[in-house]
This record gives sequence, structure tokens and C-alpha cells, in this order.
Amino acid sequence: ITHALVTHPDTDHASGMREILEGLPVENLWVNLPWNFAAEARPYFVDKNWTEQGLANELRKELKWTGLSRQFLCLF
Repeated sequence: ITHALVTHPDTDHASGMREILEGLPVENLWVNLPWNFAAEARPYFVDKNWTEQGLANELRKELKWTGLSRQFLCLF
């Protein structure tokens, strides 16, 4: 899968994503406010040295680096 998108954490949208991530290779995972899910996402990163807070901070930094605004990402 090249891109997978989770628009919000409601179970009708996000509940199947864990099965997808565990069963199929996903190149890019797009998540609304991804730093809110750092604890859940951490096991899926190749680098197992991330802390929950460190990953959350890195996700925020990446959002700023891309030049996208948080408001834009929340319009889903």
C-alpha cells in the first residue's frame, strides 16, 4: 500500500488500520494530529529507541517542516 489515510480515531474509521499495518507493508500513513497517537504508533517504527514524547515531538516538527498548517490537516 502506497498511502493509507486515517481521518479520525473513531472506531468506524481507525479500527481496521492496526490489522492493515500488521498484515501489509504501508509506505506512507497519513493521520490527523499524529502526535496524539505516538504511543500506539511507536511499535511500528523501525527505530525502537523512540520514546513516546520524543516521537510526538518529531511528528510535530515534521509537520512544521512540510509547511502544512495544522488547520489544513484537520479539514478531513
